[in-house]
Amino acid sequence: MPGFWELPEREQLPQADPVRKLGLFRHGITFHNYVFEVWAANVGNSVNGCEWIDVSKLNHLPASTVLKKAVRAVKSGEKQLCAFA
Repeated sequence: MPGFWELPEREQLPQADPVRKLGLFRHGITFHNYVFEVWAANVGNSVNGCEWIDVSKLNHLPASTVLKKAVRAVKSGEKQLCAFA
């Protein structure tokens, strides 16, 4: 969604090396139901437009519902995430 912060998709970070699954959640849009997995990953030095954000600052940013659900689904206590505006 334009103007909202989103988590990157796997295709946006081709160099990412998944380490462990952090959580799972469902999201529905009209008649479509999606299942999302949130993973911790090593992304190297280049994140191609992705910005590291402190999770505690998300309340002050326009974040999509999917991003908010992803943060709630993470059970490991991650303090930062990589997101796109």
